[in-house]
Amino acid sequence: MEKKGFLEAVRILLSEKNMLFESLREKLESYPELNSMLYSLLFTGKAIV
Repeated sequence: MEKKGFLEAVRILLSEKNMLFESLREKLESYPELNSMLYSLLFTGKAIV
């Protein structure tokens, strides 16, 4: 349930016009390694080394 709530919050934030999240979305699309790293950190708790 926690992941579902988090994903819903992200969906709401991304559906609104927000330059911070637009920039972050563009960076995640441009840098797949960053996208993967953030996913691992947020959803699996994997440490970044």
